[in-house]
Amino acid sequence: MSASHARSRCGSTSPLSPGALAEAAQRGTTPSSPDSGQTAGKIAECDRKLAQYRAALDAGANPATVAAWIDETEAQKASCALVMRRPNRDRA
Repeated sequence: MSASHARSRCGSTSPLSPGALAEAAQRGTTPSSPDSGQTAGKIAECDRKLAQYRAALDAGANPATVAAWIDETEAQKASCALVMRRPNRDRA
């Protein structure tokens, strides 16, 4: 999934650099985005989808197909988590 695709799914307009997630983790920043409520909802949606995918596996779905869905959803969730951790640059 491209960075621009991930941003559009999480409502972010700032670019995601390859090391941004690690940098945010090291800074220990907290959720401060003005759209953090919307982004939190998208993370919850990802969790719901992941639970459905696990249920599909338990029901006998094709593991390769479900693995692709899981990979995409986990990438989306990680992108949303990065948006949530982005410092609010509008504060003084």
